[in-house]
Amino acid sequence: MEGMQELPAQHASIQESLNELLLPWMHRYHYWIQLQIMAVQLAAVSNHSSSSAII
Repeated sequence: MEGMQELPAQHASIQESLNELLLPWMHRYHYWIQLQIMAVQLAAVSNHSSSSAII
């Protein structure tokens, strides 16, 4: 059963290295998502204001 106890620690180190690899990409992706959301909101606001101006 000694080998079973070492497994979680090894898994944790793998998880940490994965996080270190993924973190920069997550930040970039998060930034890109926020840009997309801002663009969509801007488009929605401009559409709303232009349509209300026509009415």
